[in-house]
Amino acid sequence: MSDLNNNIDIINNKDLKKTPSGGSLSPDKGGPDGVFLGNTGIKYSKLSKWQLLGMVKDLLSGSGYAVLDCQRPVGQVEIKRGSAGVTIGGIATCKSVWLCPVCNLRISAERGDMIRQTQNKDFFMAMLTLTLQHDRGDKLDDVLGALKSASSELKQGGFWQRLKKDFGIIAYVTAYEITYGQNGWHPHVHMILYFDRVTDLEILFQILVDRWVHVVDKVGRYASKDHGLDLTKTDAEQGADYVTKFRSNLAYELTGQFNKGKTFWELVQQGKRNLVREYAHATFGLKTLTWSHNAKKILGIKKNDLKDDDQDLKTLAIIPSEVWQVIRSHALQGFVLELAEINQDALNNYLGQLAHEIKNKA
Repeated sequence: MSDLNNNIDIINNKDLKKTPSGGSLSPDKGGPDGVFLGNTGIKYSKLSKWQLLGMVKDLLSGSGYAVLDCQRPVGQVEIKRGSAGVTIGGIATCKSVWLCPVCNLRISAERGDMIRQTQNKDFFMAMLTLTLQHDRGDKLDDVLGALKSASSELKQGGFWQRLKKDFGIIAYVTAYEITYGQNGWHPHVHMILYFDRVTDLEILFQILVDRWVHVVDKVGRYASKDHGLDLTKTDAEQGADYVTKFRSNLAYELTGQFNKGKTFWELVQQGKRNLVREYAHATFGLKTLTWSHNAKKILGIKKNDLKDDDQDLKTLAIIPSEVWQVIRSHALQGFVLELAEINQDALNNYLGQLAHEIKNKA
């Protein structure tokens, strides 16, 4: 295999490399998982989104969720290069922001970029966060259901219409976030409020918190005036980061920098099967982010399309189905993409060696 360029350390064939799951393997013979990496000089020292996807699939095995089919081949699998970089074509994506780390990062990036389009457009913006009391004995279905009902009640009827008119609320974006901590499941709602003028957030807070306590009580739960609602000024950059922070949390967790609260991804890494399945059941069909009526038009937002035009894509390699199965099952997508970025000859040599190893073991 050709040497890679100097920004990757070359590893001698006698050295052991790490598999994506953390175990060592021999480049000459393959490891305990039978994966042949060859003399590529690339190590897996950090958890990748594809490895995390494998963990999710293991914990949700037999459940029937779409995430179990993510990365399945749906045609000829190819490594392609376009203006957005190197990608893998010919595979299925599940589009599950709640359960799939691969789709989560892509979709959250798109949504964050849409919110950032409102930066420097002279809108006054505020971040509203809503939650309610919960304890360790609460099922996520129950507390999330109550939160959804209460937040929906808050935005209905004459109260909300008068509030929008009096304070100049012209649009809003709503997102859910769910963590797990000392007191059990902690779902909360984040809303970016857009105003057509500067407004007094202290007055708005008092009106909202009284109403929030009332609607939460109406659905049979309790919300504290001190901790049930938060309202702070924000901007498009901060707002985008906040309402899509399950993306940034995932990025931190992939590099081992965990936050104090446990996100879904951390529960997956810790192998909390029951909690992971409870989360999957409760979030099934739940939209992670919604826009108010005509919000995109009012705010002048255009949907970003991160996909390359077909004419701009160049095929770097075609991956046979049996080779893709090994790459997929051992979470080697990132490894292959990194090879493609560095050296196309190295990529094709590696794929050829991998096909040879598979043939020899058949």
